Amino acid sequence: MAKHLHHLLSDLGNVLYARWKPFVAAIFVGGFLLFAARAGYVWRLQHYQVQYIDGAGINAERSRIADLQLRRQAGDPKAVAELQQISENMTKRLQSLRSRATSSVSLYRSRTFFSEMGITIAVYALVVTVLMGASFLFFFVLALEGGEMRALLRRMCALALPMTRLFLWLFFSSFLWVPFLAYLTVRLAPTPITEKLGYIQAIGILLGYFCAILLCPRYALSPLFLVRDGKSVTESAHESYARTSGYWGKILSNLLVTLLLSLVLSWFIVRFFRMIIPSGNPLPLALVRALALEVAIALWASFYVHLSKEVEAHPIAQPMEEPFEGVVSGELGVRG
Repeated sequence: MAKHLHHLLSDLGNVLYARWKPFVAAIFVGGFLLFAARAGYVWRLQHYQVQYIDGAGINAERSRIADLQLRRQAGDPKAVAELQQISENMTKRLQSLRSRATSSVSLYRSRTFFSEMGITIAVYALVVTVLMGASFLFFFVLALEGGEMRALLRRMCALALPMTRLFLWLFFSSFLWVPFLAYLTVRLAPTPITEKLGYIQAIGILLGYFCAILLCPRYALSPLFLVRDGKSVTESAHESYARTSGYWGKILSNLLVTLLLSLVLSWFIVRFFRMIIPSGNPLPLALVRALALEVAIALWASFYVHLSKEVEAHPIAQPMEEPFEGVVSGELGVRG
């Protein structure tokens, strides 16, 4: 029988203590990369905000507003009325920017503005996903194999594509695609039937996540077999499904508890530095958030490796003999 959670955490602490140097180095590198991505994203959004404000004519009125505020403080009654008039004009300009333009030129500019901002958000989400996935893979290999930084980086680059294929396979086989399909079905449907399809969206989300909760713990050992044994994607998944028989509840509960502990620890790190860092400059706190997120990823990925090895070493049921042989080998039909 596999060890209890507190024994696994104790063993994990010993592993982290023995390999603390590459862990700390990777946390700082990954944190700085996440911080750079976040800084670029914020800078780009501020650029769009300036364009939006310029379109409303706010920048052009700033000097006049400052002069009117001084006159209002001096007791000029006309300044209050002029400030109110400027505020009403700006509100009308902002509303005209938000509303759908009738002319083809204005419609093109509006669509271009919001499409560029949407592309920026999508690119940022993709970059953050790639960086977090790379961090998880690096810490996974570090906890499993150890070694020097250069060897770990080469190993991570060699495993990036197979691990991506594995997670895509798990994404589709665990029915996590169902909520996304339900969401797209509602969004792409004609307007008159969108409300009726809202029930389909809710049912699809519930069914998708329910199936994922049932199946994902059974595939939890797949990365271990892929990285350590060099098995293919389907072989790793089928071997994991066989080896985790009887461990569904333990795997799910342990991973959720350690994920919660990692996030709580990162939250305490941010709270601690927030009391030290001056509130006037948001950049240092953004860097602390990125580093705290890397700490959470490092702890959870390392525990993931440790739990996978423990479950594999103490099977409750004997693994199936050549599981899903017809699927893996591509053969069809019934074996005699």
